[in-house]
Amino acid sequence: MLPQVKVQLPRDMGQRTWGEELLVIDTPAYIGKVLNMQAGKAGGLQKHVEKDEASYLFSGTAWVYTDTGDGELKRFKWEAGTAIHIPPGSVHKVEAITDCVIFEASTPHFNDRVRLEEQYGRTDVDGLPTTR
Repeated sequence: MLPQVKVQLPRDMGQRTWGEELLVIDTPAYIGKVLNMQAGKAGGLQKHVEKDEASYLFSGTAWVYTDTGDGELKRFKWEAGTAIHIPPGSVHKVEAITDCVIFEASTPHFNDRVRLEEQYGRTDVDGLPTTR
């Protein structure tokens, strides 16, 4: 028997300041989302408490910012056709260099984020969702 899949759009999904977030798979074991990020736009600097995610960049190029453990943000270029893994507790942010289409698969933890802009002295939070 195939796993039952329900498709829903929680209130916090849909249009974002950086593009569009679509929930495409929602099962008890994992969720899948498509993120359509616009060139020059970025998500928030955050970490997840429990959420474990892997993302695949279908098209475009982006910067990924991470803290490698020394309290400083490092960035690397994310190219189409490659994937990244963001385990729980990892500081991260994605900024689209060009228009990007990303598929994100993760454990089913919605709104499991802690905003970190303030801790890193960043002010680029306009219009981004806050920590709940």
